Amino acid sequence: MGKTWNQIQSDLDFEEKLFQQTKLVISEFCALPEIQMQTFYAFAFDIEIEQEHFGLCLNSVDTLEISKEKYVKGSFSDKEYEIVFNTGDWKYQSFNNSSYPLIENIWNLKMKPIIASVFSYYENIQFDDNLVDIEIVELTEHFHNGFIRSIEKVIARMKKEKIFHCLKRTDIFSVYFLEFQDDLKDKAVKNRISQYY
Repeated sequence: MGKTWNQIQSDLDFEEKLFQQTKLVISEFCALPEIQMQTFYAFAFDIEIEQEHFGLCLNSVDTLEISKEKYVKGSFSDKEYEIVFNTGDWKYQSFNNSSYPLIENIWNLKMKPIIASVFSYYENIQFDDNLVDIEIVELTEHFHNGFIRSIEKVIARMKKEKIFHCLKRTDIFSVYFLEFQDDLKDKAVKNRISQYY
């Protein structure tokens, strides 16, 4: 039988490394001239386990207004909530894996192999021929719940250590994670974890 999430977390030092690398990436992001001129309202971890995707996302008030104008002209004018909190509409979606080479290199140096290992453990559960279906379901649920608890702990520490204070923020700055899973039929499960005031 495979390892529990607690064993995986301990082996990889997942929570500590995720916190430290996120803190470092945010610090580099804050230093960009275009970022210093904007006011941000939300940060999210954007996670797709099956696709090995782990994105860091931020959105500003200015880019939100551009998105709203686009959708008001179309058929989505009644979905303002999704526009505000759906990272797919954010300008700085997965900025750790996109158009900022320095930030991408910082992230990939330590976190890319760790994230790959996490997803590998998850995949191994799904295709373990020594497990019956109910064991796969139970192990998957245990893995998933442990993984989410780790994300919640990291977010709580991000709040405690005030890693976003280098950004100009709205009065209420939201921090949460979005998780997409195939078995949820691609519906986003949004967990609002904490707010900065």
